[in-house]
Amino acid sequence: MMNDNDQRAGQATAASRYTSLRCFSISILISIVVCSAASILFYNNFISLKSEVENDHVIISLLQKDIADQKLIIARFNESVTNTDVEKKLASLEVSLSATQATLLTRLRSTETSIGALLNDTLVKLDHTVK
Repeated sequence: MMNDNDQRAGQATAASRYTSLRCFSISILISIVVCSAASILFYNNFISLKSEVENDHVIISLLQKDIADQKLIIARFNESVTNTDVEKKLASLEVSLSATQATLLTRLRSTETSIGALLNDTLVKLDHTVK
């Protein structure tokens, strides 16, 4: 009977080992499947992120070109007219306007005086002619 018990115990131990080995194999297989799925997921995310980074590089390059173009325009503008230039020109035009007004007023008064004198001379001559 011992042999029978030993045999049963050996079979139980062998069955237990086989079951343990099978569970371990299944666990390894599941781990491999999970790792493969995770690898595929990470690879797809990596490809997506790589594409986004490449698009961002293109956009950055375009923005850098725009900035360079705008710097050229700003530099050209800085070399042309400034607010100080405009203020100086306005001040010189105001001075010129004042001088022109003064000259015109002087000429107008002179013309009025000349016309008044001529008119008086004409009236005197008319008076002499009429008398």
